[in-house]
Amino acid sequence: MRALPERQRAHSVLTVLDVYRELCPLLPAPPVPGAQFQSAVERSGRAIPHVMQQLIGKYLAELDRLGVLTK
Repeated sequence: MRALPERQRAHSVLTVLDVYRELCPLLPAPPVPGAQFQSAVERSGRAIPHVMQQLIGKYLAELDRLGVLTK
């Protein structure tokens, strides 16, 4: 990260990855039930974007290549 120019560092998501190095404790139930969340999003006039499995795989492969994932 320090090797990046200041402008790239300011726009990099690498600075927030440390938050995800340790698992969060599991909650007994979601803070907001899925149907309630979806309904609230729809009432706002927005949509929940669909994330394809291929995109998730691409991100995981890239993070693995960068060496930020632990196995």
